Amino acid sequence: MPDRQVGPPAEHALRTGVLLTIAAASMWGISGVVMKQIMRDGIAPRALLVLRLGGSAIVTGLLILLWRPRAFNLPRRFWVTVLVLGGFLASLQYLYFLTVRATNVGTAVFLEYLAPAFIVTWGWTQRRQSFDRWSASAVITALAGSFLLVAGGGELSVPRAALITGLGAAFTLTVQALLIERLLLDLPPLTVFFYAMVAGAAASLVLGTPVDAVRAVITPAGLKATMFVVLFSTIIPFLLQMNAVARIGAGKTAVINTLEPAVAGIVAWPVLGESLRPVQWAGGVLIGLAVVLIGRSPGRVVASALPIPVREIP
Repeated sequence: MPDRQVGPPAEHALRTGVLLTIAAASMWGISGVVMKQIMRDGIAPRALLVLRLGGSAIVTGLLILLWRPRAFNLPRRFWVTVLVLGGFLASLQYLYFLTVRATNVGTAVFLEYLAPAFIVTWGWTQRRQSFDRWSASAVITALAGSFLLVAGGGELSVPRAALITGLGAAFTLTVQALLIERLLLDLPPLTVFFYAMVAGAAASLVLGTPVDAVRAVITPAGLKATMFVVLFSTIIPFLLQMNAVARIGAGKTAVINTLEPAVAGIVAWPVLGESLRPVQWAGGVLIGLAVVLIGRSPGRVVASALPIPVREIP
């Protein structure tokens, strides 16, 4: 089977995709700091998992019902892929919350965003993305900038538990990104997002603690925290991200998403007292440079390289 390369997106699509990804990464960077504070205030990661995915599924379903009912249409041939996506989505959120609790926000995000290297490498090994100097330089620059941002010029000291959960989050993020890109080849972002949230919410009932989630949400503080997590941390940035993936592919968006640790580090400075050193600011500059470099890359990862069939359910 010959390699199938997707040519560079049009200039407008590229610019729009980059801006959408920057907006999503910034929102996630801010929300990472806020969610750590929420966990400090007493909402456990497993309860937060249920609140985030379950709340997002409910709110999105209501919005679709009122605004775009046709988004409920999901052909049967995509059911298996959506279920797999939901499982990885729930696992990612759970592993990320555990990593945030075990270490600082910047380290947690850095470990999770080793995923861009995995995604672009997957594209290279499957020969679905050309090996070009721009994408290679972007990945290396993004990882170097993230390391400087997190390590602050010294050694990166990560608790063993955080390292395990952080690398697990990176793996699940990689598969999630490629699955989303595959689904977006045939489905609108709103449909993909809603059913991913529904499947993820179902998985969260197993991984999370539904009883604790209910206890948390019935308090005024818990309700406010839930609305923040559902709207600002999940629905809005995920839809921005999916629209970006549809335009520029999972590889480019993953590299641009390394802006998240930079944003998280900057916001955590005044909010959580996690100060930034000059070398960390230099890391942020490198991440910004990586965004410029990935914009020069001619290829994109094609999700059909993912070895998970999209088939009819008998």
